[in-house]
Amino acid sequence: MSDSAMRLERSLNWHLAWPDEKGPFATGMIERINKALQKPIKDLNAGDLRQLVSQKIALEYTVPLAIDAICRNPMQYSSYYEGDLLSACLEIELSFWAKNPDQHARLKSFFDTVRVFDTELQAQVKTFFALEIASTNDAAVNKATKRKPK
Repeated sequence: MSDSAMRLERSLNWHLAWPDEKGPFATGMIERINKALQKPIKDLNAGDLRQLVSQKIALEYTVPLAIDAICRNPMQYSSYYEGDLLSACLEIELSFWAKNPDQHARLKSFFDTVRVFDTELQAQVKTFFALEIASTNDAAVNKATKRKPK
């Protein structure tokens, strides 16, 4: 998803062609997610983004926004602790980054210039840096075609 294709005055539900759910909802978390999905994208806050990213919802839309927020303040408190939005992004599965290497490169290049002092987040950042996106794509192709790597 290119940032220019995202209409910030529209909701994620609109972009995804999902209906707005009315509730009642089974849990508070489901209610918060549904409210976030119905907000105009420009009104999503760091807590909304952390919730959506953590639940792997609309990552093609939420990750670029989350990276923007992280670049402004990597250690911001969004819901639970300082740096929780960053942590949520660093926990995204490798398959997403393999399909979106531009977003991986954006986050990685940001951390080329910034140091995280929180030891847990620093370990997550190091793991993120170690991700080999190209080799993951090759492994997926090899698995899909049942070929062994060379």
